[in-house]
Amino acid sequence: MAVHVALLLYISVIGTLIFLTKPYSKNKNRTFLVMAFAAIWLVQSLRGTNVGLDTDQYTYAFNNAKIGYFPLKWEFLFGLLIRLSVMLSDSPQVMFAIASLIILTGIFVFIDQNLPDNMSKFWAVFFFVVFTQYFSTMNLLRQSLAMSFGCNIYTVFNKCHTRRKYVLSAILLIIAQMFHSSGFVCVLLIFPFIFEADRKMIFLCMFMAVASYFLYEFALGIFLRIASRYARYLGGRLDAAGQSGVYTLFALIDTIIIVLSLIYFDPHKEKNLNIYRLLFVISYSVALIILQRKISLAMRLGYYFELFMILLIPEFINRFEIHTRVPVKFAAYMLGWAYFIYSMTASNARGCVPYTFFWQ
Repeated sequence: MAVHVALLLYISVIGTLIFLTKPYSKNKNRTFLVMAFAAIWLVQSLRGTNVGLDTDQYTYAFNNAKIGYFPLKWEFLFGLLIRLSVMLSDSPQVMFAIASLIILTGIFVFIDQNLPDNMSKFWAVFFFVVFTQYFSTMNLLRQSLAMSFGCNIYTVFNKCHTRRKYVLSAILLIIAQMFHSSGFVCVLLIFPFIFEADRKMIFLCMFMAVASYFLYEFALGIFLRIASRYARYLGGRLDAAGQSGVYTLFALIDTIIIVLSLIYFDPHKEKNLNIYRLLFVISYSVALIILQRKISLAMRLGYYFELFMILLIPEFINRFEIHTRVPVKFAAYMLGWAYFIYSMTASNARGCVPYTFFWQ
């Protein structure tokens, strides 16, 4: 736990030093992102095999690959990553280091390209660590790799305004699926750019989120006809009390920000367009958190959309008037720390607490 706290303190200190004076700039933001993600990469790369819920199975696969035995049927690109790692070193730490580098590079691009340079990107990194995404990327390697590519489908549509965006998005979707088959859900990230993201659409999404809980059996039957391989998740439930509490709190934060955004931000103003697109995606997250009470598959799919909270919160904070922004930032920082500590003490933070280095 001390390592995670030290990491968040480090990010807070360098964020304060870099963003102490205005104006914010691309250079300041890039410097901060590089320094912050370098530290996160070290924590992820140097962890022991007991850190993370499924780190041991990847270590097992690596050790078997060293002797030419590869029994598990991984997706193509992850299998290729293991084989590449075996060629470079006899230590599985190389595999974790390469995987973490790819994951964090994708998230680096996601933050760098989707938040304006005249806004501090401290909050995006802060909440990446505070929320469960940071812990997820330390154990769900295949899915996190898929997420790091899939989330940037949103980036492509947000930044590219030609038909080229469809080609680039298709490539990213294929790569995501070649790391983890669940990456197909990232196709939903194009919807906020196809349909008008306004109050009516967000209300419709939230209504469908609640309705999905009651229509679960019907919708599941249709889904399993399309993707029968996910039938193995049917027995799963979000049954760990601590983990359930963390997700419930996360859903509450989602809902509060959605409601406040709908009340105070006019969707017809150009400056609020990105907020409404993010709200569209966050509504997927809320729907899947609700469905976690029914099936663990929803939790797996929800990881792809939870990540968008690290873009929404900075946009949300930035919309406050200058004279109220300081207390809002202070409240966000303190509440972020409270959530962070709670997530590590109420549960084991997805197997990442306690933390040990690989040489221990």
